[in-house]
Amino acid sequence: MEKLTQVYAELRRESSHGQGVPIAVRHIESMIRTSEAHARMHLRHRHHVTEEDVDMAIRVLLNSFISTQKYGVQRALQKAEERGINDLNPFFSSGDFSAANFELDNERQVIKHRLPTH
Repeated sequence: MEKLTQVYAELRRESSHGQGVPIAVRHIESMIRTSEAHARMHLRHRHHVTEEDVDMAIRVLLNSFISTQKYGVQRALQKAEERGINDLNPFFSSGDFSAANFELDNERQVIKHRLPTH
């Protein structure tokens, strides 16, 4: 339960900065149910959820969360293009961009999001 709580708190903090779906209480409930379902699939009782079950539930939620964040960024970039903003280099080199823990990888042509260090 502690691991789920930590992941929820971190995702909640991160989702408040993004343009994707905000993390809500239903997401932690979903991780709990997914962990229990994974335990049952491996013929364990729901009261015997292992760390493997929890890790799998976290992985599913993270993949979903990351997908929504990517969609949010894509939508924002499309709006910029609709407004005739075609040169995003000033934005990519701005303090706002780096302060949000993003960096542009020109070689791979992707935007990377660095996890904050604690």
